[in-house]
Amino acid sequence: MQKYNESHLSKINQLLALSEKKSVYLIFLLTPRQTPDSYAELLPLFRQMNKYHKIQLADTRQYADFYDPEASFDRNHLDGSGSVLFSKRLARKMKKLLREAAKSNPSSLKK
Repeated sequence: MQKYNESHLSKINQLLALSEKKSVYLIFLLTPRQTPDSYAELLPLFRQMNKYHKIQLADTRQYADFYDPEASFDRNHLDGSGSVLFSKRLARKMKKLLREAAKSNPSSLKK
């Protein structure tokens, strides 16, 4: 397993602490269609992050339709139909994540 960038993780944790102080619920998103170099840097870092502050929509086995040429504008971008699909999936994942986070720590989600 590749080593994560400790400096980046430290900065992410600082951002999480700051956002909590300001009553902002911060969520990091791992998006589809990144370059292999981007994934090589992001995945080890993403694995270290708190599960209540991250959403992953990049796994080709889970989200093969994000990589379908019919949903593509170009190699790295979704087209209109792909972006609708992505938005719907993201909304469901966010709703689930926020529900789970509220159960785990109700004070983390202030209204």
